[in-house]
Amino acid sequence: MRPIRFDEYRVMPWKNGGGSTTEILVQPPAASLEEFDWRVSMATIAEDGPFSDFPGIDRTLTLLVGPRLVLAFEGAPLVALTPEDPTIRFAGEDVVSAAVPEGAVSDFNVMTRRARCGHLLERFAIAREAELERVGSATLLFLAAGDRVICRSDSGNDIVLGERDSLLLDGTDAVRWRLSASAPALFIRADIFPAAGSGSGA
Repeated sequence: MRPIRFDEYRVMPWKNGGGSTTEILVQPPAASLEEFDWRVSMATIAEDGPFSDFPGIDRTLTLLVGPRLVLAFEGAPLVALTPEDPTIRFAGEDVVSAAVPEGAVSDFNVMTRRARCGHLLERFAIAREAELERVGSATLLFLAAGDRVICRSDSGNDIVLGERDSLLLDGTDAVRWRLSASAPALFIRADIFPAAGSGSGA
């Protein structure tokens, strides 16, 4: 298990140069945008424009902050991400443009190279306590809203997360965890799985 603190994230340009992204984690470590197996990041979209092209990559976006992000896919109806309908999955090679009609938004982005691995993304809220079970080859837990959440494994290890901190769990870590918060908290969870027939983990 490895906590990743908000001030450890790496800010870098978008692949198309149209803005900046905050990289939470990339695997293998230090892999480039052309070489990663999987990558988790967040970004602020302040103006309308195209998304970067990522051939061979599967992506899921969810809204972190803001009222609405409108996505235009070539040859398809518009799709709006909102706090009520905050998640969309698509292929990195899709031609996509984004619009922010009510002003800047922030999103959370999971990308996996489909020949090597896949992913699932889930948002969930806890009032005070909840149980978490690690699945797949890795699980990344991101505290989207809230503060001082204690993550305790069934083997007794404790990690304390602050708002926008993350916790990486891999195949060597305990399977079951208990989350304890002093106030309601919102999490985003990304589970990574090896691709069928890939012959390796993520």
